[in-house]
Amino acid sequence: MAQSPDVLLDAIFDLARRLGLGDHFFAGDVEAAWRHQLDPSGLTLAQLRANPVGVKADLATNYRKYASLDPSTGKPRGFPTPSRLEVYSARFAEAGYDLLPCHNEPAESPLSTPAPAHDYPLVLTRFACCNSSTSSTAIIRAFATM
Repeated sequence: MAQSPDVLLDAIFDLARRLGLGDHFFAGDVEAAWRHQLDPSGLTLAQLRANPVGVKADLATNYRKYASLDPSTGKPRGFPTPSRLEVYSARFAEAGYDLLPCHNEPAESPLSTPAPAHDYPLVLTRFACCNSSTSSTAIIRAFATM
């Protein structure tokens, strides 16, 4: 297996494999996961590595895919849910999760600690750690140096 440019991703896949979840993480093979994601585009890892700046993929955007007709039934495709309307997630229930999302009040909030809320009425609702945690910047930089 080739060296992945993203050490964190390697660690996640390796941990999943060691925890017995390898079937869900391409047996720990990060490049197999990338190939799986690229398959619908027709692009390959070799093409991307040969063109670190990027590759143009001739793909059509399919707006409102759920409304397109299924050729086998002639009806709209809809959404891949077990029923037509889901008030709760049956898939979550089957996996042992709560049927509905729940809200847990923060430890310090205007409701749970009203005294400090007089001076500090705002509640931090999102905390992002790790710089570039939601971007591919590190991966792009690593490919550029390969």
